[in-house]
Amino acid sequence: MASAPPPSADDWARAATAYERWAAPLTAQYVPEVLAAAAPIGPGTRVLDIATGTGGAAVAAAATGATVLATDISPQMLTAAAKALEPYKSTATATLADGTALEVPDGSYDVVLSVFGIVTFPAWEAGLREAVRATAPGGRLVLATWTCADGAAFFPTFMDTYRKTFSDKPSPALGPGVAALNTPAKVTAALTAAGAERITVQSVEHTWVGPPAEGAARELTGLMERAPFYTALTEDEREVLLPRLEAELGHHAGDDGILRIPSTALVTLAHKPAA
Repeated sequence: MASAPPPSADDWARAATAYERWAAPLTAQYVPEVLAAAAPIGPGTRVLDIATGTGGAAVAAAATGATVLATDISPQMLTAAAKALEPYKSTATATLADGTALEVPDGSYDVVLSVFGIVTFPAWEAGLREAVRATAPGGRLVLATWTCADGAAFFPTFMDTYRKTFSDKPSPALGPGVAALNTPAKVTAALTAAGAERITVQSVEHTWVGPPAEGAARELTGLMERAPFYTALTEDEREVLLPRLEAELGHHAGDDGILRIPSTALVTLAHKPAA
């Protein structure tokens, strides 16, 4: 299987607009469960959000009065997060950072969050170790990951259509972390190896609402372009794939023609051992 690296900062530069429109609204639906798992959060709580994206979890934490640091490797994503955090600028900061090498002191955050962030890292194990390192002794780490190795929303349909269309090409994958953290047993083992304990996992389902089925494949290309196996296709190959993808996506359209796809995630709470 050819494992495509998860999106780089350059990939996200191309995909940021599409992400904010079609991906962020889905990931934001899981934030209430993430914050509930991390509770209590409020004034005086130090919160670190790793790979914040457009800032959904960071904003929700900041709204409680917590002191928040939101980090991301993508300048484009971070710009959106910083804008969203402006109402909380006295207690919330957005900083460009590599989630596998954070420049924060050991044990400096009461709560560390990563909502579909660390799962996208090429070096996801290093990301987990950094998250545990940054967590205060006795503090809490909450991680959100997908249960499907092909991701969520329209991506499983996209991946399946790609495989059927290009059966002569290596089978694509979104990255090692997606499949490595997609079951309770895998997440628990990975967090234990990273130094966490007292781990609980819950399954949460929400529905992705996409564009109208007609024209959906081309509308969603901005998100597909974060996958190197897609960007490697020739224009002729894309013209073969996109109509087939649109036909498959049409099976998920409601009576109003809008795409809706249930997506299941794992929300995992772990604790750093007390000193």
